[in-house]
Order: sequence, then structure tokens, then C-alpha cells
Amino acid sequence: IPRVKNPIYSLEGWVFGSFMCKVVHFFINLTMYASSFTLAAVSVDRYLAIRYPLRSRELRTPCNAMVAMVVIWGLSLVFAGPYLSYYDLIDFANSTVCIPGWEEQNRKV
Repeated sequence: IPRVKNPIYSLEGWVFGSFMCKVVHFFINLTMYASSFTLAAVSVDRYLAIRYPLRSRELRTPCNAMVAMVVIWGLSLVFAGPYLSYYDLIDFANSTVCIPGWEEQNRKV
């Protein structure tokens, strides 16, 4: 399998500006959380199907699936939201880089 470099990080520095720095890392973390929560939801569904084989069919309805999706994406948005304020551009070694700033300061929600 050939290794493909990520074109965003293969440049000399970050050239996409502060807004894209925040948005790209927000979406990276958003999809990471959504994937993790989806995997957890599938695990809970499989557990219920094995533990309660007859009753679990009543729980698996389109309405409950929609509620689970809304909860998964809602939690993902909540957990990924702070990354919009942490990432920023910093000048480092004659180059502009997009890194998180974890310094101690008050952050507004």
C-alpha cells in the first residue's frame, strides 16, 4: 500500500490562514469523537441484543436510531467545540505553523 502524504502538512508552513487552522482541526476532532461514540453505541446495541434478545428488538426503532444519532453528533460537537479556540497560527523557525495553544488563560464559551 503506498503511503500518501497529507498535502496540508507537507508544505513549508501553514498557508491557509487562521480560520482554516481552526476549522480543519475542529473537523478532525469532530469526526474522531463521532466515530468513537458511534462505535460505543454499536457496542451497546450488540450487548443489549445478546443480553436481552427478545426485548432488544423493541428498542431498535427508527425513532431511537435518530435519537442516538442526534446524541452522538451533539456530544461530538460539544467535545470538539473547544478546539476552535485552542488552535492558532504561531511563527516558529521562519515559518508559520498551526498548533494548539494550551497556555493558561481564561477562555470564553
